[in-house]
Amino acid sequence: MPNDNVIPISQESAMMQKLNDMLRQLDKKEGELKTGTIGSMASDREYVDLKLEATEARTEARFVEMNGKLDRILDSFSTANANISDTKGELQALKNETRDEYRSTRSTIIITTISTAVALAALLMGIVTYGDAIFGRGMSVRDVVSSVVKEQADKAAPR
Repeated sequence: MPNDNVIPISQESAMMQKLNDMLRQLDKKEGELKTGTIGSMASDREYVDLKLEATEARTEARFVEMNGKLDRILDSFSTANANISDTKGELQALKNETRDEYRSTRSTIIITTISTAVALAALLMGIVTYGDAIFGRGMSVRDVVSSVVKEQADKAAPR
């Protein structure tokens, strides 16, 4: 957003040139006054006019300088605003990406939980269905082992 009050650099350098010219004329008139080569009445008036013009030129030069600095500050603000807007867009994209990843992770956790529950239910069902058969076999094996141990003990015992 360019500013219509911006003074171009060429105009700024022209103002500085004008200021330098006026200062040279002022120095020249002061030299002439000191040496007395010009009349006092006209020279005083010219001297005051030159001083006023020099002061005016200095003021204009400062104004141009301040205007340039303000333009640079405004440009840096607009650049910072653009950078903030870009960063805001990047953050929004990262936020959306993170939400998608959370959905994926949430789905994985739900599927894993359901699968674990089904596996535990199947295990419990297997234990309930075949538990008594396995327990009965275990009791039979105990009786067999117990009788074998008893036979071995009877054989080993002296009569």
